[in-house]
Amino acid sequence: MFSDSELKQLTMPTALFVGGKDIMLHSAKTATRLGNLLPHAKINIQPEAGHSIVNLSDKIMEFLESKQ
Repeated sequence: MFSDSELKQLTMPTALFVGGKDIMLHSAKTATRLGNLLPHAKINIQPEAGHSIVNLSDKIMEFLESKQ
């Protein structure tokens, strides 16, 4: 959805949560692309998760609280 040049402009703390078994997008390629474009991004691949990732509120809250 976003071009590389658009993503490179992001300066805010960024986190990516993707499922390793997602059948709607290629999670590894997405994670690699974002990691290359935004070295400060926190990449979280859930190896056993699919497209719908649940029960990550603790990790998401940890990320949000660390950025205050």
